Amino acid sequence: MFAILKEMRESFQNLFPAGRFRFVLLILSALGAFISISELLLLKVFVEIVTREDRLSQSEFLVAGIVFVALFAGILLAQYFQRTFRVTAQAKSFRARMKAVNKESGTREWAMAGEISNVSTQITKLFAVFIFLVFLNPIFALFNLVVVSLALYLIGRLFLQQMQLQKRLISQKSPLGRQVQRSQGLRVRAGESGALISGIATSLLLALLLFLSYQGDISLSNTLLMFFGVRNQNGSLSNTSRSLMRYAKANARRKSHKLDDEEL
Repeated sequence: MFAILKEMRESFQNLFPAGRFRFVLLILSALGAFISISELLLLKVFVEIVTREDRLSQSEFLVAGIVFVALFAGILLAQYFQRTFRVTAQAKSFRARMKAVNKESGTREWAMAGEISNVSTQITKLFAVFIFLVFLNPIFALFNLVVVSLALYLIGRLFLQQMQLQKRLISQKSPLGRQVQRSQGLRVRAGESGALISGIATSLLLALLLFLSYQGDISLSNTLLMFFGVRNQNGSLSNTSRSLMRYAKANARRKSHKLDDEEL
């Protein structure tokens, strides 16, 4: 986990100029976490409406339904804004950089910047889900923290291995077609291995959630909320794994291109 954070921090400082551009990208990452929490809260509103529909009058049910749809539309708009404006902010950040980069190097750095932005958003979402779980059930949240930390540690190991493998593959100077095929295969395999680790971690968490629900330690509405929270968390871990492996590939090719330029 610390290896992931260290590499992301160094690349973030290198690829994005200091000042308002970094601030905007951090705000957009925080917005992604806020949207994730809002979706869970909206689910709670939906569950409360459904479970209490027999106690609501027709007018109260209609008002609750309108409010729910309005909130849902607001979350979709916020999600659209966050995803599209992140690309715009990233483009403006690149144009503001003081150093010149050639076309190929710039393409690699653009790819790296996109993955860094995505990983930062996913990590922020993981933290937000953890805070949400703390309020619902501290014991489950603690177990969740341990399991997610272990999953991130294993994904971090895969990431470091992938960085070395991609560098070694480029240094072999094999035919371009074979090199691209092997590089793509290694990246996909590592990314999906991380997603598999995430799936196993999620299975353990869901098993504990079922046990606590069966024991009566968690209410039905909270069980549903925690289920979707863990499910969203699984998506964030899987996306983090795939983004990191794409980053490793782009980073290795960028460094290789820079070395070639220095030799010339």
